[in-house]
Amino acid sequence: MNFRIQSTKLSDWLSDFAKQTGGEIKGNKVIIPQSMGEGFFELVEFTPSFYAAITELKLKDPVPSILLKVPSFMEGYFQIHLFNQKDQSTLFYNDHRLGPNMVATNGVFFGSAEQSRLLGFEVGKTTSVVTLLFSSPSVREFFPDIDNEYLEGVFYSGRPFLLQHPITPDLQKIAAKLISPSVNSSVRGIFLHGKSLEFISLLLDSLEEKYQGKFEFTAKPDDITRILQVREQILSDLNAHPGIPELASIAVMSESKLHKTFKQVFGKSVYQYRLEARMEVARLQLISREYSVKEVGYSLGYSNISQFIKAFKKAYGKTPKSYLKEYSLESGE
Repeated sequence: MNFRIQSTKLSDWLSDFAKQTGGEIKGNKVIIPQSMGEGFFELVEFTPSFYAAITELKLKDPVPSILLKVPSFMEGYFQIHLFNQKDQSTLFYNDHRLGPNMVATNGVFFGSAEQSRLLGFEVGKTTSVVTLLFSSPSVREFFPDIDNEYLEGVFYSGRPFLLQHPITPDLQKIAAKLISPSVNSSVRGIFLHGKSLEFISLLLDSLEEKYQGKFEFTAKPDDITRILQVREQILSDLNAHPGIPELASIAVMSESKLHKTFKQVFGKSVYQYRLEARMEVARLQLISREYSVKEVGYSLGYSNISQFIKAFKKAYGKTPKSYLKEYSLESGE
């Protein structure tokens, strides 16, 4: 079953979703019927050119998809999608799997709004998606002091693009508050507005540190789709070592184009991405307290545990044991 949210007016998205799901509209939120599961779809307007669409679903039915088609008047807008899979669920983003224990499980997709986004949800598990929609004038209004050449190109070059960015712990905390704000309904709107701006601010700060020079995004929509297939292949088995020729064959593009397009979308080389993905899996396994350092290292294919410890320290600045100790203090475990 597919839900197609594609009304020409953003204000009609709620009624569109309610009609298709049989849900009840309460204010700016649609509550899905119990026969489908638990959850809601919420649309919040901060300003006439700045919105948030918040979806949190735990479904009983076979995996449906939600097609978010941006109204024509929003061409030239930007979208930020962030995902928070609370109980190790799988989300499908434009038919590509974002599963648990992957580097992008709680990740951010940031891009221009010309393309529709297809979101698929796993049955029986809670998955949350926050989509922030805003225009170039909004960027000028809220962030007038942007002087980074790369970010200037992102917002004002007019080029369609899609970037995937790992979510930091600070961004993840804000995302959690966007999805489950613990405030009274009377201040909910301004709270969400503030947290959305805070999230965008930290994301732009991270991008500014990461990218220097001109914004040169040349990948076409079909290229992006094929690069997402390459990413999925890499993450499907992190103990495998697919070579560049094999990945280029999957992407149906030359090896040089694969290198260039992958780095444009993910901000790093194929090798870097795979290594960071392995370290993120290691981090998640360690903080679960279900595995020892040796078990995690061996599960990721390291025959020499000292090499695993060295790789982990390079990624996170601490050895696995030191990281766990600090994590326990911060989380109160």
